[in-house]
Amino acid sequence: MGYVLAVSFFVAVADRIQGNAVAFAAIKLLAAGWLLYSAVRLWSMPFLKGARSVRRLFVRVLLTTTVNPKAMLVGTVLIPSGADIQAPVWLATYAAMSTLAGLAWVVFGGCLPLRVRRHSYKLASLILGGFSLAAVASAVSG
Repeated sequence: MGYVLAVSFFVAVADRIQGNAVAFAAIKLLAAGWLLYSAVRLWSMPFLKGARSVRRLFVRVLLTTTVNPKAMLVGTVLIPSGADIQAPVWLATYAAMSTLAGLAWVVFGGCLPLRVRRHSYKLASLILGGFSLAAVASAVSG
C-alpha cells in the first residue's frame, strides 16, 4: 500500500519535477532522513509479538515504505512520463507485483525460526541505514 501511494504521487508530479535537480535532491534527502530515523528506532526496538505492537509496526512500515527512494525511481523513471491514459495500467501492474513481493517477504519472515527472527529488527535496521546512505549519495551526486 505504501509503494502504491508513493508511486502514484511521483507519477502525478513527475512532469513538474523532472527537470528540477533541487526538487529531486530535496525529496531524496527527506527520504534519507526518514529511513535513517527508522533505522535508529528499529535498532533499539524490542522484539514483540503482541497485537498492539503489530498495529504500531504496520503504521511504521507503511510510512517507511511510502518514503522509500525506490518509489521515486519507479514513479519518475520506470513509468513513462506523459502516460496519462496508461498510468492506471502501469500503477495496477506495479501494485500487483509489489503486493506479491510483500507477501513473499512476510511468508519468508514467518517461516524463520524464532531464534533467527529475534535478530530480524537489527538486520532490517542495517538495511534501512544502507538505503539511507544510498539516498544521500544519490542526492549529493546529482
